[in-house]
Amino acid sequence: MDPAHWQNIKNLLSQALDLPETDREAFLAQELDVEVRLEVEKLIAAHETAEDFIEKPIFIERGAIEEEKTDALIGTKIGNYLILEKIGAGGMGTVYLAERLDSDFNQKAALKVIKRGMDSETIVKRFVTERKILSSLKHKNIAQLIDGGISTDGRPFFVMEFIEGKPLNQFCEENRLSLSERLEIFGQICSAVDHAHRNLTIHRDLKPSNILITKDRVPKLLDFGIAKLLSDPGIDATNSETTGKMFTPEYAAPEQLLGKIVTTSADVYSLGVILYELLTGSRPYQIKGKSYDEIIKSVCETDPPRPSNTRSNEAITWTEGSADRHFDRQALRGDLDNIILKSMRKEPSERYGSVQLLSEDIRRFLTGLPVLARPQTIGYRFGKYIQRHKIGVAAAAIVIVSLVAGTSVATWQATVAKRERAKAEERFGDVRTLANSLMFDVHDSIKDLAGSTPARKLLVERALNYLDKLTVESKNDMTLQRDLAAGYEKIGDVQGGSLGSNLGDSSGAIESYGKALAIRESLAKDPESFDEHYAAAMLHSKIFRVMMQVNDFPKAEIHCRNAIEILEKLSIAKPDDLLIRLTSARFHLELGELLVSKPNGDEGDAIKNYRRSIAIADGIPDSYELKKKMTDGLSMNEKILSVTQMAYRRIGQNLEAKKPEEAYKEYSKALESSRKLKSANDPPTLQSQIVFAIALGNVGRTQAKLGMNQEALKNTKQMLEICETAVRSDPKNYLAIGQLSLAHGTLGFVYAKEKNFRKALDHLQKSRQIQEGNVRTHPEDIYNTGNLGETLAFIGEIYEQLAKAKNQKTSALIEAEKWHRRSLDIWLALKKESKLPAYFAGKIDEQNQALLRCKAKT
Repeated sequence: MDPAHWQNIKNLLSQALDLPETDREAFLAQELDVEVRLEVEKLIAAHETAEDFIEKPIFIERGAIEEEKTDALIGTKIGNYLILEKIGAGGMGTVYLAERLDSDFNQKAALKVIKRGMDSETIVKRFVTERKILSSLKHKNIAQLIDGGISTDGRPFFVMEFIEGKPLNQFCEENRLSLSERLEIFGQICSAVDHAHRNLTIHRDLKPSNILITKDRVPKLLDFGIAKLLSDPGIDATNSETTGKMFTPEYAAPEQLLGKIVTTSADVYSLGVILYELLTGSRPYQIKGKSYDEIIKSVCETDPPRPSNTRSNEAITWTEGSADRHFDRQALRGDLDNIILKSMRKEPSERYGSVQLLSEDIRRFLTGLPVLARPQTIGYRFGKYIQRHKIGVAAAAIVIVSLVAGTSVATWQATVAKRERAKAEERFGDVRTLANSLMFDVHDSIKDLAGSTPARKLLVERALNYLDKLTVESKNDMTLQRDLAAGYEKIGDVQGGSLGSNLGDSSGAIESYGKALAIRESLAKDPESFDEHYAAAMLHSKIFRVMMQVNDFPKAEIHCRNAIEILEKLSIAKPDDLLIRLTSARFHLELGELLVSKPNGDEGDAIKNYRRSIAIADGIPDSYELKKKMTDGLSMNEKILSVTQMAYRRIGQNLEAKKPEEAYKEYSKALESSRKLKSANDPPTLQSQIVFAIALGNVGRTQAKLGMNQEALKNTKQMLEICETAVRSDPKNYLAIGQLSLAHGTLGFVYAKEKNFRKALDHLQKSRQIQEGNVRTHPEDIYNTGNLGETLAFIGEIYEQLAKAKNQKTSALIEAEKWHRRSLDIWLALKKESKLPAYFAGKIDEQNQALLRCKAKT
């Protein structure tokens, strides 16, 4: 084949394989060379029907590249390694046994180098991505990256530890491992995959041949060649979407076969298939010799046999009574059947929510605990309890029989007492109904009305007064305690909750939330009280946000990590709960805010948590539940949008100073999410309008930095209009007032970029006046204080620019020095009180430098 002709084919094929299947036909239709297009279509067809992509590349199948009969690299040197022998070949690269030359001892390693003919730009990029993924994974059950580089002939390579082991199924069969031994090894495999997921990596091609077991029974996970980094900034905004069909069909999830979005749930499915084969000796679907359409129909439309009902025709011999049987097939019936089949559900949302949850269910099975894959009926849980405590249960049965005899006397006495209590309970119930009506019905019906904040506070205070009195009379009424906790939480929201309309009373909010948390924690002593545990986690989260607002980072971190710990336990207990998954995304967002805000904050870890939050939220599958309104009046869709817009906004804020182009992209995503959030209600709520205004301001500010002045003016003027309307409708809404000050400041920044200094100063002075008023009424609000410091500094910068006009040079510089001095005083005061956030840490130096500039010019 002519080299130039083949190069065209190779480039077109690489681009086509990177596209979803549904987009390929339209893409190929644009190719004017009919011969090239037809050849690429044949190559794609061969690729789709190949039994295993990485066994023999489709380029060799079609004869585009000759399969090497003798390997010219053997005996040569690549980097500091001598190539000894070929030990494997994949779709992109060849793996060799190599020996390090510059070492005092014989260090064997596995060296992988990209194949000749596979060096298109896309394939090389995938190869480099694999190296990047391996360098980020440090786990005892993942083959470790040692070295890497570019060979003398320009081909990328990397070096991994050489694993002397056998594939998973072969090792288990040759060593005749028992059921529990196989499950213990499988648990270690899950640990490795979970580590990859926690590092934002999906493997996408898990199978037994990619798992080697050493002689010490340690599994090692190999081949991340088609894995995907969720944190890669080059990936689409979802950070969890992958398409294409580079996988092994026998172990691929239905969404992979259909070319749909792929998340970590696909790895859960593959692990289920691996466990199925490991315990039964056969695969759930027999697809050898079938067309791709037949494979899809088989995997996506039919259910596999229950593992306990299979008869192996491959690895394990199940003949009844045979000495070759390693464990009784009946041991799979029940719990293991359900664990495996839950992992392999057709819909990702119906599988385990994470590999950790799958591993936890295996551990529960091994220790005799109820597994979460089965309905938690009383009979099932009691049966498990009896298995673990046979002697104790027998003794308890004797005691129970003796107690039954006294039941009739107690029943008669209870009837008399019930009559006496009836009238008192009726009056008690009336007062309680009134309190709940004020707190839940009346309050919730006015909470989104303009100017309702003071009235909301009064309603909740009156309701709490009633509930406090009832609690004194009935301290043991758990339902009443829940009402009281809900009341304290609501008044905390009105006093100073940071996510909604409030009065800016942070200390009052902390006190009220603390009372609610104490009650919730008392009610949550029962480990089965999932609702109380969740409510406690949410209160920790609310206290965290207010503590952040008053700059108490140590206490904020305690509450944030307490919330995360509670949620992790709930995730294990209720893996399919969508609200718990969304809350997990929120807590990652909050942890990111903490990490970047506290002194010596870690910006890299913060962004990692923000992207993890987006990945979790976007990975929640669409369903009716997402659109149904929850008890707080929001749908799950709205909650997801709230999380994603905030995460994108925070990423943009971290990137804006050094990388405004990237920040603009993140802010634009936040704007789109906030636009959808605003449109979810008709008319939009005040809260959603303010969130939308914030997003407009962030986009407008970065547009001005990038020279997009007209677009910037349009967005910032719209932001100002929304905030002015919000404050007019609710003059005591502290959140709206704060955003109005930022709207004036942002518009002032845009006018300054246009050299319209008169209008810039006009808006900056309005921003300053509002912020100074907020500092007087809410001195504990560090965010507002910091915003004031930045506004003062920018006013100083405007006067510096005005000083360039000769006729007002001296007076303008004196004015600039005055504003820079006032800004510096704010930062010094915050530092003295140990309240200077990490993201403001450089402000003192900035203002000192500004003062030196002014003095040098006067």
